[in-house]
Amino acid sequence: MKKNNQELQKTQKDQQFQQDLLDSTFDQNDQIKQIDRKQIIITSNRMDIVQNIEDD
Repeated sequence: MKKNNQELQKTQKDQQFQQDLLDSTFDQNDQIKQIDRKQIIITSNRMDIVQNIEDD
């Protein structure tokens, strides 16, 4: 019984570790998406500026 209990605790720890890993991966993906969005905004602003200069 005690051995089973230890196995169970180990399994729970492993699952928690995997969950944490997953969560942190999602967090990183979110940050990357936000950075992408900012870059897209910056790039589109630059394009506007370039367009304005060419129009003048």
